Amino acid sequence: MVNGVPSDLDIEPEILLDVPVQARALAKLSLRERAHYRRARKLLTEGSVQAIPKAGMCVSGRGVYEALLAQSWSIRFDDPNEMVRLAGIALDMSQSLASRKHTRSAADLQARAWGELANAYRAADRLRSAQTAFGEAYAFLKRGTGDPYLQARLFDLDASLLGTLREFPMALVRLTSLSNLYTDLGETHLTGRTLITAALYTFYQGDAQKAIETNQKGVNLIDQPRDPALFMLAIHNHLLFLVELKRYPKAFRLLFDNRRNLIYKDRINALRLRGVEGRINYGLGYLLSAEIAFRDVKEGLIEAGMSFYAALVTLELAMVLRSLDRIEEALREVIAAREIFLSFEIYREYLGSVIFLEEAFRRGEATAELIEATVAQINRKWLQIGPRQMR
Repeated sequence: MVNGVPSDLDIEPEILLDVPVQARALAKLSLRERAHYRRARKLLTEGSVQAIPKAGMCVSGRGVYEALLAQSWSIRFDDPNEMVRLAGIALDMSQSLASRKHTRSAADLQARAWGELANAYRAADRLRSAQTAFGEAYAFLKRGTGDPYLQARLFDLDASLLGTLREFPMALVRLTSLSNLYTDLGETHLTGRTLITAALYTFYQGDAQKAIETNQKGVNLIDQPRDPALFMLAIHNHLLFLVELKRYPKAFRLLFDNRRNLIYKDRINALRLRGVEGRINYGLGYLLSAEIAFRDVKEGLIEAGMSFYAALVTLELAMVLRSLDRIEEALREVIAAREIFLSFEIYREYLGSVIFLEEAFRRGEATAELIEATVAQINRKWLQIGPRQMR
């Protein structure tokens, strides 16, 4: 059993780990609705919502509702717009169920659907809609059964929105409440997971040392075999914090000791880890290794269309090249970064820093330290500004 859910439900393990409120809801389904869940989930995974009625099923009932929310959550990294659509259909279903049965449990269904829709809006960068949807979710939460797992889910998703909005102090307040709630429920692993998230937001606030301490507390609480991806994230973040504090030998050792645990399935996170490795190599003076790493990351990010991060890595590559006294090559990379910032209106806030750096090269005043400071300054500004428009 996982979170009280029988193992014969044939439910995706990652769904149970990520969303305990859903695990508990699935456990309460009738045998008929469990069968509907499994069938609808399969159809959604293989096709689209239209596949459900084509297969002779109605887009109604608790099993289909759960399948829609599960599928919406599972595609959060791949298709945010479809994530919104599926959560919206689940919301419509919850409202239909509530209109026939005005109960506290019906209010819970609406609260969950509004919360998942809010998170989908966040993933799709529709932040004003996300804020409005969270307001609806909390309103229905107060009308519901008082389910602490539902409350925890909303706190968790709301903290993610606050993080996206760069409201890190308030995000940490949500995460502190969430951590205390999971502790009261005896969910030690979930308490640890919450602390690992809080560590990252603490880092974003500029306190890398406290982030390390919070992250380690989280690692000590999680069940590593149960959720190896979470342990991998914690190690990755720990590396980030050590690099920020310029503790390069310790970061190198941590990376060496945990290389077997840092195997990403997706290209973007693998590139981010490669970028951290580049910074470690640079800090240790392994400049050729750092150059190779940053070139790999730059190429991968450009291919993925992640222009802002590609520009930052381009500047880091310039930093390495300047350290190697390959000044003309370094200047070319700075100009390439300037062109990226110039070509996207949303990045114009950072243009002045790069143009200043370009002029420093022309005056013979550019150093690797100046480039490094420029990258750090752009990163700080990015964390402060966040999204320019809340669509």
